[in-house]
Amino acid sequence: MVNLENISFKKRIFLWYGIVLAFIILIFSITFYVSVKFAVTKNIKNSLKIISEEIKNDTKDNLNNLQKYIIYDKNRYPLSPLYIQIYKIENNNPVIVSVSTNLKGNNLPIINYQDKNSRFNKIKAMFLKHKFIMIFTQAIDKEGKYFLEVATSIDKQNKVINILLTIFLITGPLLLFAALFVGYKVVGNALLPVKIITETANKISVADLSKRVPQVKSDDEFSKLIMTINNMIDRLEKSFNSIKQFSMNASHELKTPLTIIRGEAELALRKERSAEYYIESLNNILKEAISMQNIIESLLLFAKLDSMSLSKDLSIVKINEVVKSVVDDFSHIAKKKNITILCECKTESKSAVNVSILKIIVSNILENAIKYTPKDKNIYVSLYEDNNLFKIVIKDEGCGIEEKKLNLIFEPFYRTDEAHNKDIEGYGLGLALVKKAVDILEGKIEIESKLKAGTTVTVSFKKNRV
Repeated sequence: MVNLENISFKKRIFLWYGIVLAFIILIFSITFYVSVKFAVTKNIKNSLKIISEEIKNDTKDNLNNLQKYIIYDKNRYPLSPLYIQIYKIENNNPVIVSVSTNLKGNNLPIINYQDKNSRFNKIKAMFLKHKFIMIFTQAIDKEGKYFLEVATSIDKQNKVINILLTIFLITGPLLLFAALFVGYKVVGNALLPVKIITETANKISVADLSKRVPQVKSDDEFSKLIMTINNMIDRLEKSFNSIKQFSMNASHELKTPLTIIRGEAELALRKERSAEYYIESLNNILKEAISMQNIIESLLLFAKLDSMSLSKDLSIVKINEVVKSVVDDFSHIAKKKNITILCECKTESKSAVNVSILKIIVSNILENAIKYTPKDKNIYVSLYEDNNLFKIVIKDEGCGIEEKKLNLIFEPFYRTDEAHNKDIEGYGLGLALVKKAVDILEGKIEIESKLKAGTTVTVSFKKNRV
């Protein structure tokens, strides 16, 4: 038995198409053949009935004076040839009284003569060389003594029906094979986009994601599939490029402290040094080790966010309490620069939220605000509701960002020119973490900034998410 699972999709469609088509042609042929045969037979029977009634009406009043031969008029009756026979029952036996002239020397078979009801019989006639005839029998008189038989040859009709059957037997398979040939071509052309998709997909690799599936001209399901696949490849290419750039940046950021650590160690070991020199070298090494640790922790957090979702680790909390707790944590850091954090929370509504993600957002934005805000300035933190949204706004009085660079600040390891100030520590991962965390909350982050006029960051996310 053929296992359809091992057959190609194209051949499976073609196979089912062939089976269904063959079944339809077979049913149509049988139905048409039976219908024609039934119609022809019915027409003959109706004609025999009508003729029989005419002859009966002509003879019923003259049964005792019937002639031996009935003159058969070919032009009078619609059937040709037509055979007529009248017999009577004497002593329970049939006796032929009169026959049509075309039956000279022959008789129609008398079947079931004891049955007084009118009836049809289909038999082979000896005198017609065993050709089939249709006989209609009915009583002429009320007593059921005289009976009339009218018959006609159905050989011509049978020949026509048999020719029709032969035509079906010949043309049916020819039509089937022609339709299968056309169907195979149609299926092949219909599935051509699948072949193109397969060939293109085989050419795509991690090393080369630039190839795309050629778009077909039609606006059908395959066109939409190709568009979807190309969009997916676009996203994959973008993701791979981001990963590649991320890896390069991470390597660069980790290489710098490693180089410093190695340099300090090599200098310290080159010759004997004073205790003060060793202490300074160890402090430098410790500083760079801490820097590396911070980078690695940020990278781990960045990777951890990829596995988090909106529905994980939800807690029903007051959003203002979470924001205030982060502000309190950073207040002592801000005091070192004599920066005042002014917090205004205009809502105490509760919401189901991942507290860790929310803290990542607020803390990283607030940390950046403190870094880039000069001494003796203010930072403003506000929380309020806007329809079905929570909005957290953090505004600083720092150095600001050029407008043309605003679309780059969410890239991992990207730092503006102002951020490269040696007095400002950082690795360019803060806002990248914020963007990823906001995306997990299905929220939105907006930044407005002007050079030397400060930056305003607004984070919006839906409330009452469960």
